[in-house]
Amino acid sequence: MPDAPQDSRTGPAAAPARRPVPPARLVCADPAVADMLALTPGAEAIVGREEGCTHVVPLPKVSRRHARLVGGNGTWGIQDLNSSNGVFVNGERIRTAWLKPGDEVRLGALAFRYEVDGEPPAATAPTPAPNPPPKPPARPPAKAKPKGRPRPLVIGAVVAVVALGLGGAAVVSWYPGYQKQQRIEAALADGGRAMRGVLAHGADPTRAVEEAQTLEAALERLGPLLAEHPDEPKLSEVAARLTILAAERRFAELFAHSQLREAGQLIAEVRGRLVDQMRRLPRGLRSADREELTAAIDLLDFADVLVKLRSFAGQYPVVSATAPATPPGEVLALIRRERKAFSLYRRAFIETLPVEHPLLDGIVRGGERDAVLVDRWIALLGLPKR
Repeated sequence: MPDAPQDSRTGPAAAPARRPVPPARLVCADPAVADMLALTPGAEAIVGREEGCTHVVPLPKVSRRHARLVGGNGTWGIQDLNSSNGVFVNGERIRTAWLKPGDEVRLGALAFRYEVDGEPPAATAPTPAPNPPPKPPARPPAKAKPKGRPRPLVIGAVVAVVALGLGGAAVVSWYPGYQKQQRIEAALADGGRAMRGVLAHGADPTRAVEEAQTLEAALERLGPLLAEHPDEPKLSEVAARLTILAAERRFAELFAHSQLREAGQLIAEVRGRLVDQMRRLPRGLRSADREELTAAIDLLDFADVLVKLRSFAGQYPVVSATAPATPPGEVLALIRRERKAFSLYRRAFIETLPVEHPLLDGIVRGGERDAVLVDRWIALLGLPKR
């Protein structure tokens, strides 16, 4: 982005006055997904899924190198780096644009708010003071009323009590909703911290068990709230992420020790929980709100394919017509289906696995060798005619 970019919303961007570029930040609307993205004067920032980006956001809808932010003329500008899902400023898709405090910036479906250090989050016009009500016309002095008849005072007191009662009812009806929202936001933030802490370590098999315990603890804290509000998509989304990340680490540990039976049992158990969670979501929910659960279930199905390929490779490791063990035709037909499924899943997750699931990605690379072994057996023995 040059010093004075073309703002694709308004044509040539009016060059701001020459002022120092301020420290600023993009604050994620969903704290469970991403941290605040700090923008430091003198350094551009790249946001994307790729490891080398200044700010890594490991989500499928974010491109490898999604957007570039650069300071100039006392503000910050943003540029779309040919991303798949686009960059939007205040709801309008842009190629480049200067930002103002309070602007909403979306990278695909992920929303941020642009803030500048030392300035309020959003510029809001002060609400003008209402005109004073007209004075009531002067009333004639009230006649003295006989003592012993305080009825108007009593009626006034009753009206006041009723008004207070109605106001109290409004507060009582509003407060539980406020409490619910506060609890949900706290749970999302807690789950987000756990996930970011784990993903920061990358693919470290020596930490797999410890990381699984961290994620499972966060999931356990989230569990009661999810059981109470199973129709909350954000809670369901974070629970699915915690579940699949924890399962990935347990699975990697079992797979590394060739405990394939236990790995298969783990997959079946976790998949059952996620399918049950999917069933509890409300009907008519947008497909975008089911994406995390759907992707988690697909990943478990992929892991199940990896177990079957590795089991076959362990049983029939030597491809030869004179090998001590050769696969029967019906076994070869079954494993060929798993081989096809492996290729489909591999293509579907080729971009997201290295970033979001590096441990599973390492297992998939080993699975490629198992898939080649299946191909060699099929080439040698052929398949029985149907």
